[in-house]
Amino acid sequence: MARRWVRYELPAMVCVEISETEELEEVIQVVLGVEESDIVLARDAEHRVLVFDENMERVAEDDPLARAAVSLAEARGEWPERGAWEEGPDALRDRWLYDEGDLEGVDLAARVAAGAEQGPLPRR
Repeated sequence: MARRWVRYELPAMVCVEISETEELEEVIQVVLGVEESDIVLARDAEHRVLVFDENMERVAEDDPLARAAVSLAEARGEWPERGAWEEGPDALRDRWLYDEGDLEGVDLAARVAAGAEQGPLPRR
């Protein structure tokens, strides 16, 4: 069974309060747009949809498995309920956190030494 990751973008707005008379600034709110219309397919500079394989290597969007993955991902009714979504480091940057395989070949000590955040171990 093959896996494909379809990348999406969602807006994040950060409200910063800045005093006009003093040197005082403060971030007072962060809002993530998570409604269906806010979450859109991520695309590269040539407007191609970003699809990755299980090793987070880019896959051409016209690849049959990529087309099937995008089609299913765009069927929002197929998504798990919002409460089941995972939150954490970017899956593209820290793919090892979301790997369904075992830990063989994953050098956790090197990742920690390199400053990677600790997260859940890969699921089996």
